[in-house]
Amino acid sequence: MGRHSRRRFLRDAATAASVAAVAPGILARPASPKPETPRQAEAIEAALERLSKTGPEYHGRLANHGPMAAEALVVMDRPDAVVPWVDFYRPRLHDHPSGSRPIVPAAWREALGQGDRVGDWIVFFDRRLDEQPWKTVLVEWVPRLSPGIIAAAFHGVIRTAHAVRSLDARETAARRRELAEGLAYWAATYNTLP
Repeated sequence: MGRHSRRRFLRDAATAASVAAVAPGILARPASPKPETPRQAEAIEAALERLSKTGPEYHGRLANHGPMAAEALVVMDRPDAVVPWVDFYRPRLHDHPSGSRPIVPAAWREALGQGDRVGDWIVFFDRRLDEQPWKTVLVEWVPRLSPGIIAAAFHGVIRTAHAVRSLDARETAARRRELAEGLAYWAATYNTLP
């Protein structure tokens, strides 16, 4: 495969992954998705609460898989395993970053790809999600962030997708915060293919 065709392949793969991960409505879904049970809802809410004070990375820029794994366990109908797994995993994680330099909505592009500003991005998306419905924020920001889908080995978009699937089951404040965390990590680690 020549250099040009490899780049084209990677670009096309990144585009396909963004559609598959973030826009599940475009793909075929089960005719009637299984509704979330009270035990599943309780498990994901407890997991998100336990993980709320942790940052998006740990130990040399490894992605925090806690919220994603917890949501996946819920979807696999293993709510009993969620809290014990989170309690085992949580001690290795870093503290949650705080915002220090607000991101100006008119100048958001300047902060893309600045990993040290992940706390600022979290504050930014928390505000957006307080002001607008989560689906509106998603429709606005997925096209803006999609060119940087490879960021952090796709973990920004993957975390966002898990949050979307969870919100699709039930909308809560903790799940909206998790969407803000996913979008913020995607924006802070934003990186495009050459």
